Amino acid sequence: MKTFLKGLLCFFWGLFVIAVILLVALHSFFDDSLSKRQIFRLVEKHSETILADITSNDFADILAIDGVTGVESGDVTAVECGGEGLASATSYYGFYYIEADKPVVQWNGMFDEADSDEMIQDGDGFSYTEMHDDNTPSDNVYYTERILPGFYYYEWHF
Repeated sequence: MKTFLKGLLCFFWGLFVIAVILLVALHSFFDDSLSKRQIFRLVEKHSETILADITSNDFADILAIDGVTGVESGDVTAVECGGEGLASATSYYGFYYIEADKPVVQWNGMFDEADSDEMIQDGDGFSYTEMHDDNTPSDNVYYTERILPGFYYYEWHF
């Protein structure tokens, strides 16, 4: 009987290890985001094309760049470069262009001046933490960093 239980335990332990390996592999497969370094390089390489598309308000050339997953235009032009996670544990990465060349807290091309005024220096960039209605910090954190004049890297973590 002990041998049977020991064998059963080994079997389920093996299944658990295989499941963990599959989950790690699937996470990598579904993570379509570019790294910070890749986004910086993308902007440095394609800045003229990006500015031409923004000026013409036609984003076909931007959308054709490998790694770009979407473009939102509003107060700023935000270029999405992927994301990862699920539901409330999601992160988004990309860059935005703002003619005024200042860091802002933006979402889908729109920004709130009050939120942007609450950013704090964080390494080479600026960070912002959303607040709950009772003025306690939420787990929604934003980071932005200048790439080139007018171009800023961003990441949102929800």
